[in-house]
Amino acid sequence: MPIEPTLAVSDEDLKRLADDLDAVRTHIDGVVRRMEALVDRAEVRRRSGAATECACLR
Repeated sequence: MPIEPTLAVSDEDLKRLADDLDAVRTHIDGVVRRMEALVDRAEVRRRSGAATECACLR
């Protein structure tokens, strides 16, 4: 009969993991907001023609 490995995880470890996951989620949310802001600014520049001007300078 095979023996199934078990992993003992304390409530403290689970709480720490949940806190770490919350921190990661918060960080990702912040990155997404910054990326959305960059895309919005790029779209505004594209509409105003500023992006075309910048491309010509390259």
